[in-house]
Amino acid sequence: MLQLDAVLERIRSYRPKELFQAGTDRFFQEVVTLVAGLCGTHMNSLYLTDPGGDRLKLKAAVGLPADWLALATEIPIGTSAACGVCGRAAATGQVVVAESLEDPATEAFRDRARAAGIESTWSVPLVDSDGHVIGTFATYHGVAKRPSPEQVRYVQEVARQAASILETARLYHAQEAAWRLQRQAQHLAQQLLGRTDPQQVFAAIADGLKQLLNVDVVWLSLVGKDGKVQFFQSDDLFAAPPPRVMSAPCREALDTNRTAVHLDFEFPPGMPLKRLVRLGTVVCHPQAVENGYVLTAVGWYQRHRFTEEDRHILDLFTKFGAIAMQNATRLDLLRSSYFGMVRGLLTALEVRDYETVAHSRRVVTYTMLLLDRIGYTPKRVEEVMLGAALHDVGKIGISDSILLKPGRLTPEEYEVVKTHPIIGYRMLQAPLAQFPTALDMVRHHHERFDGTGYPDGIGNSDISLEARLLAVADAFDVMTTDRPYCSARSIEEARAEVAKWRGKQFCPDCADALLSIESDVLEAVRRGELDRSPFAVFDTADWVPSLGTPTLWRGS
Repeated sequence: MLQLDAVLERIRSYRPKELFQAGTDRFFQEVVTLVAGLCGTHMNSLYLTDPGGDRLKLKAAVGLPADWLALATEIPIGTSAACGVCGRAAATGQVVVAESLEDPATEAFRDRARAAGIESTWSVPLVDSDGHVIGTFATYHGVAKRPSPEQVRYVQEVARQAASILETARLYHAQEAAWRLQRQAQHLAQQLLGRTDPQQVFAAIADGLKQLLNVDVVWLSLVGKDGKVQFFQSDDLFAAPPPRVMSAPCREALDTNRTAVHLDFEFPPGMPLKRLVRLGTVVCHPQAVENGYVLTAVGWYQRHRFTEEDRHILDLFTKFGAIAMQNATRLDLLRSSYFGMVRGLLTALEVRDYETVAHSRRVVTYTMLLLDRIGYTPKRVEEVMLGAALHDVGKIGISDSILLKPGRLTPEEYEVVKTHPIIGYRMLQAPLAQFPTALDMVRHHHERFDGTGYPDGIGNSDISLEARLLAVADAFDVMTTDRPYCSARSIEEARAEVAKWRGKQFCPDCADALLSIESDVLEAVRRGELDRSPFAVFDTADWVPSLGTPTLWRGS
């Protein structure tokens, strides 16, 4: 027979990290074999409790016939006859001995045991450091007998050592799972960053839940305190948003403010379903938010055991979703604040040069028309509007004697005017830090496609598409607007000028986009009849310029 010290040393040789990575099957089988050799027995098994804690599952065995093992893969935990000695040992945390099959603990499997050559059995629980039973060892004899005190002590020592190794391995597994969950959380956060559309936010949540939990359907309700409901779904399950007071799991989750889990769920009559669906498991998870609550529901077509880890993942995604949904709402307020700032800046510029504001509004409209024609829709249209509206805000820093000069500028004065893109960029660099495209447009709207523009002298694709479009829109409005030293050109004359400088001053694609716009549309913009600017109209009836302040536009 094997010696106890040698058996314990062999069990201790298993490292928890390696055990977790390589799997536990070999470890379980070797432990059972070592117990058999230590006790001089020929039939042994090892069970572990399932995550639910109500059943034992067979993990390894030696010497037992296949027919017996097929009937004993799972054992309920408890003290009834159906639980046998292993179920009772797991329930009580004590050694349980049936020295013959006449013992009441063997009643439920007495005939099968005799057919397998078993006449007596005993079981030792595996207990972790918190006193929780995590499994059992079972030993079987072909004759009626009690185990010797030495045999019980040996198995108890092995059980303590094995439980310690398994507990450490499980802690390592839990740590690894937490790290994976954290990485997934970071990934989700990255997905949600910059997503200002609630539908995009929900799509990221649904994808994550399907990936991690293997759910079949996901739906989410964002309910405000005013009763307004935003509803999202992943699989086109509902023909219309379900009633706010929904029966079963969703109602239960809201009433208890806890996760509700229902098995074999059938939607109640009257639910606006596109198809009849029965879910093996449905889980609803509530999350309070500042202005109401978010309710996330997931479903599996087959029964699914919803674990504590599943609960953590669903809770994480619901909280992320709630934050992202709230942020989308707050972003609307932020946009309003930014546009308010834009109005303030334009008002400040208006006090000095009213035509500059009207120019900005027309340039916004021209830029939006060019975006339509070029077939490119930026992710943040508002950001392009900001850049187009504020492209000349740097002229606030230009002296009135230059900005409002009625005649042609001297070369020195022109060099001063050429600093306005940098002035505007520096003015807006902090307040528009979250809008890099708008900042780029302010800085580079006077760059030329051939690289001879200012302030940085970049060209071709080094100039962003948005800035190239703005350059065409800006120049076209300058050409079609009266200036102190030059009368406005007609729409057709300005179109010819754009065609002339195509590929030199202007990006060919952007020039072609403007040339494709109908002349009557361009004329409507010039006259102010077509305005796609998001800003309030600066009506001259509400604003009286200072005496002696001419309304002039200096376009270059």
